[in-house]
Amino acid sequence: MALPLTDEDEEEQPPPLTSEKRRHSIFTRGYDPNDEDEKLDVYPKSEGAKKKLEESVKDNLLFRGLEPEQLMAIIDAMKEVEVKKGDDIIKQGEDGDFFYVIDKGTYEVHVTREDGEDSIMQTYVGRGCFGELALMYNQPRQATVRAVTGGTVFALERDLFKKIVVKSAHVRRKLYGELIDKVSLFETLTEYEKLKIADVLYTLVFSDGESIIKQGETADGMYFVISGSVKITKIVDGKEVAVKDINSGQYFGELALLKNKPRAASATALGSTKVAFLAAEAFERLMGPCLKMMHINAEDYL
Repeated sequence: MALPLTDEDEEEQPPPLTSEKRRHSIFTRGYDPNDEDEKLDVYPKSEGAKKKLEESVKDNLLFRGLEPEQLMAIIDAMKEVEVKKGDDIIKQGEDGDFFYVIDKGTYEVHVTREDGEDSIMQTYVGRGCFGELALMYNQPRQATVRAVTGGTVFALERDLFKKIVVKSAHVRRKLYGELIDKVSLFETLTEYEKLKIADVLYTLVFSDGESIIKQGETADGMYFVISGSVKITKIVDGKEVAVKDINSGQYFGELALLKNKPRAASATALGSTKVAFLAAEAFERLMGPCLKMMHINAEDYL
């Protein structure tokens, strides 16, 4: 069931799903990511609804690189909208100002060609998302999405999406900047070199006892501990042997990249642990200035 609207909600509600012409010019005010006082909209949802939304958008290219906190802020900002049979949720040729994720119902994607012929290009049943071009570009809709049955969708306003992404990117760069300043490996890097590394890191979160890397696996990148701790172990003569613990500001996993060999040890989270991951391709491209120090310290790490 759609959330009941209050007077305060009405200005932010997605445009009615009717055949009336929607607005064609959109004003976007500037946004300062340093503004700590501005509160982002949150629309309460059950854990089940949040999980379904996360599953629906996780493979969308637009959302694939988001931080966990960033994705959850976007899910919190989505508003539930009831849809009636025959409603055009988006209309070809109109401006795009909302992105939609299907919760319930069946929907058809229609494209009208210049000769007036209408074709059904795709059908969504119970899941899917559409309208992402509205989040990236100020351009007309390329198709019409029509409800075949009644149902519900979740709507995300374009400017709110941009606000969340800008703010989260600012926080993310600050977080990684602080992490990089703590890592001794990066002491000799210029600020520009540090910034390039910060921009390609992304966060992974592991629960207590969860495996991060396993001995013998192919190396796909290296890790920097943001918070929590990591236990490093090796299998020696069939027995697991503790090697060391890695704590905040330390790193692991680079030796397999340096030597182009499988992982020499395993890494397991001790308690809830957050790490920054640097993919192998970015390692090869950006870590050149650090390679000498890494080879010197090679015997002390994975």
